[in-house]
Amino acid sequence: MLGERELALRARRRHVSRLIALSAAVVVAALLVVAGAQALVAERQVRLDGLQQELASAVSRNQSLDLSRATLSAPSRVLGVAERQLKMVSPGTVVYLKPIDPGPSVAQVAARTESVSQRAGAAHG
Repeated sequence: MLGERELALRARRRHVSRLIALSAAVVVAALLVVAGAQALVAERQVRLDGLQQELASAVSRNQSLDLSRATLSAPSRVLGVAERQLKMVSPGTVVYLKPIDPGPSVAQVAARTESVSQRAGAAHG
């Protein structure tokens, strides 16, 4: 028969074995969490790199379109298109017309009429 000392020693060994197994399980779980987090970070980095590449491409395309717009709207090009394709010609001389007096505006006529009505009303009253 085993003595009390031997039983206590075996119980302590079982306790230590369980503690070591539990510690190992915690370490393995922590390593799995770290590996999962690393995979997530790597996936996000790949996505970020792709988005940065798309942004660089869009910026380059925008610069190219700005250059095309500037080239297409240049006065010399517009004048060339007007002369060659639309058959427009520059006038030999420019004649400026003198403005005519169109007469009083509706507001001016209304103001004068109201003013005359008020004076007439004041004279009768």
